[in-house]
Amino acid sequence: MGFWHRGGFFSSVKGHVIKWWQQVILPVLHINLDHGKASGTVQADRQIIQDKVESKEVSEHTLSGNEAVDTSKSQTDDLELARQKAEQVRHEEELRRQREMERLKTEAQEQARIASIMNANKVNINAFIKEGEENRNAGEAEKKRQEEMRRAQEIIERLNREAAEDEAKKQAEIEAAKQKAEGN
Repeated sequence: MGFWHRGGFFSSVKGHVIKWWQQVILPVLHINLDHGKASGTVQADRQIIQDKVESKEVSEHTLSGNEAVDTSKSQTDDLELARQKAEQVRHEEELRRQREMERLKTEAQEQARIASIMNANKVNINAFIKEGEENRNAGEAEKKRQEEMRRAQEIIERLNREAAEDEAKKQAEIEAAKQKAEGN
């Protein structure tokens, strides 16, 4: 229902009717006022049109050989003028379309240029976040590594101390055994 009531049908037909009117009816209705001579007033224009209509009626009623040729020549000229007018309108419409396409193309290029500038200035926040997480993880890993190194150092020191104590005990036992052997 929306197609019929919201202007869908009529708005799609309107363009075709206007184009038909401009290409078919207007050239036929075009009255060439004295081949380019402009009159000063509306009343004078009406008089010229009325005179042309009356002369056309007279020429239609009294068709002799020369008058028929003149009438057909006048109609041919009118048709030629109408065709030229239609061609001129089509040419102007084509030029207008080309200018519109060029304008749209220029706008699209400008928008693309602006978008490229905006994208070039964008900072990738995700990269900063990822780098921060890596630094934090690296800091935590460094702390863990340092803790493990401290523990390993403590273990090595304890083992060295125990080895030194064991060595001292063995040395004392050897000394005691030597003295006991000398005493015997």
